[in-house]
Amino acid sequence: MKIVITDVYDLKYNFGVQGLVLPLIEKIRKYTDDASFILPVQTAYLNQPNIEFAREKGINLIGYWKYSFIIDLFYPLIRLINIFSFSSIPGKASKSKPGPLSLYRELAGTIQSADMVIDVAGIEFIGNNKYKYKWGELFFTRMFQKMAGRFGVSYFKYTKSYGPLEGFLFRWMAKKLLAELPFLFIRGSNNLEEMKKFDLKTPMYLFPDVSLILKPSPKEKAMSYLKSLGVDIDQPLVGISPSRVLSKIAVTNPENTVGNNHRELVKKFIREYLALGYQVLIIPHAMDRIDRKKCDWKLSLEILNEIGNPENVCLTGEDLSYADTRAVIGLLSFYVTGRYHSVASALYMGVPVICLAWHIKYIDIMSEFLDDFLAVDCRNTGINDAWLLIRKYHEDMSWFDRQKIRSNRLRIERQVERSIKMIMEYAHVARLESSFDN
Repeated sequence: MKIVITDVYDLKYNFGVQGLVLPLIEKIRKYTDDASFILPVQTAYLNQPNIEFAREKGINLIGYWKYSFIIDLFYPLIRLINIFSFSSIPGKASKSKPGPLSLYRELAGTIQSADMVIDVAGIEFIGNNKYKYKWGELFFTRMFQKMAGRFGVSYFKYTKSYGPLEGFLFRWMAKKLLAELPFLFIRGSNNLEEMKKFDLKTPMYLFPDVSLILKPSPKEKAMSYLKSLGVDIDQPLVGISPSRVLSKIAVTNPENTVGNNHRELVKKFIREYLALGYQVLIIPHAMDRIDRKKCDWKLSLEILNEIGNPENVCLTGEDLSYADTRAVIGLLSFYVTGRYHSVASALYMGVPVICLAWHIKYIDIMSEFLDDFLAVDCRNTGINDAWLLIRKYHEDMSWFDRQKIRSNRLRIERQVERSIKMIMEYAHVARLESSFDN
């Protein structure tokens, strides 16, 4: 069975992508012995580190042009003038560097020969994003879905968050794509209720995403790594994860903690906890060695330099895997983060965590594990108010119920198994029906 997994970028370095792709592949392999996995990535990310990492995991990568969705928009014209033939997978690429059209042809041939396509983006159709980003993402998503549909290949969106579906035309196009799915898996009851308002005919199911069950690296490895950074693991250690996403949201009100105010809140956290006698670990989560404007590590480095690289503050490097980072988070006594997947790691490891939220998905993931929690609404909360809330929840930890987290973790694992079983059973039936038709 050939499975194409889309919406993957820097596989070796991006913790979010690893957290979704690796456990998903592991679970699927339990259902079928002959599964092979192909991950299309933009050509900039088809580099040796990513290729080697993928090969170690039994995954193949193929490259495509960043703006291939533009070619795909003109697919009817392309077919009309017979520029391409998609009857089979293209042969070996020429020695010269393939151009956008050749890459598009290879991508189309790969999807045509697949048994299913699974989109693993963590969040989709963000209608309140900047104009070019929200539309670029929509057409990018549309490309893979429409391509699979043309060739009769089963297409699924794995468990994720959606919206907000803002703007009439944007909402109409997003709903049109969602209506073509066999079913929709949504992570979080709040997001599910929001999506129900749009009266989609597509069956919707509430499932947690697969990253919530990824196993961490051994504790001893994490302890050794922290020691190499100069951390005294016998002394209290708190963590902070800045978010490039939060730092790029436009500041419409000075009484919030997005844009530059996000950076200032992170700085305040570091300074205040150092004054309280803690060691501080800065843990960047979204790594991108190609586009530093998207990179949390680059943002973290900038913040560290701006506060003068004080003692007892350490920054984790770009060499950690998702599982390594999860294990490191497990050694914290308290954690504040602006990234969804780092919240997932903290909850999995039973570490008291507060999230800096810009989307409903943060409330959804926290409520999967706890009844009482703090998700700071960064769009509407000022720096000083956010700090006071963080301190309040740290000083009184009665809200943090580790026993409840453990029991919910077991429940979540069972639900993830159910979601993957649904996909595999649907794909199996679709393959049988296709063979009968042929």
